[in-house]
Amino acid sequence: RARSILLLGFLFWGISAFGQNNYKRGYIITQESDTSYGWVNELRLKKKYYLCKFKKNLSMASVTYFPEDLLGYGFQDGRVYISDSISLHSGEKGQYFIQVISRGKVSLLQLFNSYFLGLEDSSYVELYKESQKVRRNGGEYIQTTKQYENQLRSTLTGCPYVSAQIDSDLQFDTKSLAKLIGA
Repeated sequence: RARSILLLGFLFWGISAFGQNNYKRGYIITQESDTSYGWVNELRLKKKYYLCKFKKNLSMASVTYFPEDLLGYGFQDGRVYISDSISLHSGEKGQYFIQVISRGKVSLLQLFNSYFLGLEDSSYVELYKESQKVRRNGGEYIQTTKQYENQLRSTLTGCPYVSAQIDSDLQFDTKSLAKLIGA
């Protein structure tokens, strides 16, 4: 009996400790522009764009915030998410937490599998690529169009040095786009 209670205790402790593992030092910024430091749950996949879980200290219960509740949140390692309204090329639109990849005259942001150029006038240009199945010569193939190349060229026409670096070898990933925007 004592062995069962001990085993059950370790099981509950393990579940409790596992639940704490995703919390990293960070902060939230309220709608009133107040910053609260504590612990932010590093949510996976799409959840990080929809909500933020925050604790003042690890022994407290978490509070769940949605993009409408905060101006943003961030982690001690420098990763930042801002809250804003976005319309996606797919027709989906709403208020999301958008990850800031780089800031500058033109900022690079990420939401789901799309990247956005944040412009000085507070507007966004979505960068995306599309894949579709096509039938040709009796076979079925996936054809990808790199819409992001044209979107980059048209948006960055005022930056000839950067525009000149956009070529067909430009990869649609965080590292390549951040390098281009930071150029």
